[in-house]
Amino acid sequence: MIVTMPTTTKSSRGIVLDAITWTFFSIALIFCFMRLYADIVILRFTRLDTYIATFTFLAIIVSQICTALSVHYGMGQHASTLDPPQTVLSIKWSWMAQILQLFANTTGKLAVITYLATIHGPSHPRSKLAFLWSLSSLQVASVIIIIAFILAQCSPLQKLWNEAIPGTCNGRIRNQNFAFFQGSLSAFTDICLAVYPMLIFWTLQMKNKTKILLCILFGFGLLAAVSSIIKTANLHRLEHTADITYDLAYLITWNAVDMYIVFIASSVPTLVPIFNRRSPKSAPSTYNSYKRRNAALDSNQGGDDAALTSFSVPPGRVNAYTSAARSNRANQVDGNGSAEEILGEMGRGDILMTTKINVTSDGKSGVTALP
Repeated sequence: MIVTMPTTTKSSRGIVLDAITWTFFSIALIFCFMRLYADIVILRFTRLDTYIATFTFLAIIVSQICTALSVHYGMGQHASTLDPPQTVLSIKWSWMAQILQLFANTTGKLAVITYLATIHGPSHPRSKLAFLWSLSSLQVASVIIIIAFILAQCSPLQKLWNEAIPGTCNGRIRNQNFAFFQGSLSAFTDICLAVYPMLIFWTLQMKNKTKILLCILFGFGLLAAVSSIIKTANLHRLEHTADITYDLAYLITWNAVDMYIVFIASSVPTLVPIFNRRSPKSAPSTYNSYKRRNAALDSNQGGDDAALTSFSVPPGRVNAYTSAARSNRANQVDGNGSAEEILGEMGRGDILMTTKINVTSDGKSGVTALP
């Protein structure tokens, strides 16, 4: 029985890979707990994106374990310094890490899309939702295909990490070509998901300072686009490498960075309730919030304006995806609205559209939709 021993030393790339991934993992862990705290303790309900984000972090945990094992057996070191069993195990765990990184990257984007699906103004809401879900469908389809190509590029599968096994790897060129497309699509998706809420917020009637702050909160996704572009641009490193464990470490590093940035950036806007001046004890439940707003409207205490959620919200549900009206005095998004208030309402699916009803002395009325 052959006992495979881990490496006793690490090259600079192995050390960098370990340091970067564990640092990002620690940050992502903090953001995950903060996100759950904001949703469960402060807002007192969980949205669909909360569940997807939690599932994403579970995939991140497994991915990080695989990455650590890969480095443990020699990933980041020159292949000439490793024994064959060490090379095999380091490459095997690295492929498992990369597949999970691609998977977590995609589910992280899905969490963003489900969150943004509750944010759209009165103009062309169906088209905006169709764009978001089309984007998500393309992203999911592309990652399924690239994972299938990765697993099918060598026959038998074990040859993917062990060159000594008889077989062929005729699918490597196909895998690499599609990887360029998938990486480009991933970067494009990151850009769209960062710009989409910016365009909507910029049309709202609020202070420019608040608009800029909201755009910054959602603009962190542009960092994910940058990391995705860098990762994709460096895929060529593996075309004719003779030092696979050394060169592959660089690509795994950027794969991991891309995955972590997507998760962290998707969590930033959801953390605003934590920094709200209201304490968790004083934060009303979602149901009571809607009950008070509807009561105010029914008794005509809310003034002439009412902000309505979009038609896309499923009817009959009092939660993040509920159609409800709210009073203008209590919750109007005006020039004095703060980012905390706006994102707090947005997290419950409230801030989407304002309908202004003007009643004149001759009995005529006019309805104006405001962004």
